[in-house]
Amino acid sequence: MIREEILEAREELPSARAVTSIQNDVNRLQKEVLVMNNGIQHINLRIAEETSIKKDNDLDIQLLENKILNQSVRYLELKQEHERLKNDHNALRAQLLRQSDVIESLRQIVESLAVGSREVIPVEELASRQHDQPLKEVRRPPTTSAPLSRGPFRDCTEAQRAGHTTSGVFRILVPRMRRRIKVWCDFEQDPGGWTTIQSRVGEKVNFYRNMAAYKKGFGDKKKQEFWLGLENIHRLTNQTEVNYKLHIDLEDWDGRRTFVEYESFRVESERDGYKLKITHYSGNAGDALTPHNNMKFTARDLDRDLFHENCAQRLHGGWWYKACGQSNLNGFYHK
Repeated sequence: MIREEILEAREELPSARAVTSIQNDVNRLQKEVLVMNNGIQHINLRIAEETSIKKDNDLDIQLLENKILNQSVRYLELKQEHERLKNDHNALRAQLLRQSDVIESLRQIVESLAVGSREVIPVEELASRQHDQPLKEVRRPPTTSAPLSRGPFRDCTEAQRAGHTTSGVFRILVPRMRRRIKVWCDFEQDPGGWTTIQSRVGEKVNFYRNMAAYKKGFGDKKKQEFWLGLENIHRLTNQTEVNYKLHIDLEDWDGRRTFVEYESFRVESERDGYKLKITHYSGNAGDALTPHNNMKFTARDLDRDLFHENCAQRLHGGWWYKACGQSNLNGFYHK
């Protein structure tokens, strides 16, 4: 009985030929897996190379954009300088015309005196005699200055040119905008005419908001606790033939004040993520914002930074975050 079972078990075992065939199939599959692994490694290398090339191209494009922006700023500076020289030239020309009129008037006086008297008085001597005469006080009726225009102005610089010198809330009308917007105009910070886009002096206004709030703007301008709004900042800084600077004043709890300034500042459209564009840092607070250049705006409900977490949620604010880096002026207000 046991012998028969052994014989049956032997018959069920695969033959040596079958075992060899199975081993050959296993070896063939191992070779195919090895070839596939090599192919996957090759594909991964190609992906890494293309990613590196794309990063290099993106960097070249960014450098080129910065160069174009710098050239645009230089063009606007030269254009402003040309306008200033043109105004100086016109002022000098007007002064020359006034002097010519004075000389002509003096000549006419000399001629009239020569007719009434045979004494001919040279123009220079006449001017000298007039200088020697004692001055008499001439009383004029008091004049009242015309009321200053309330606009609407394109920005606070235009309000300053209209004669305003007291900081406060003004309504401006940016070209291509249907409605006027309220802004705080700062005429005290040299040279004046600053349109304030953000101000914080306490913790009464919550800056941990969603993207809709950061787009529209929020806070109280009269109390100096507000954010002007990304759409308003975009429209304001993208006016044709106008270059805007960005000036930031900072003060710590001990009353120490520092500042930073960027020669050119603008915010791109909503379609481009309200991307930040700044150039040419100056100041004494340290350049913490340039690393955020060309970044899109991130809010607590819209993550567009490069960090693996939402920087707005991590830092309780909304900003042009890159990797939650150095700058966070809308973040948690520390006492």
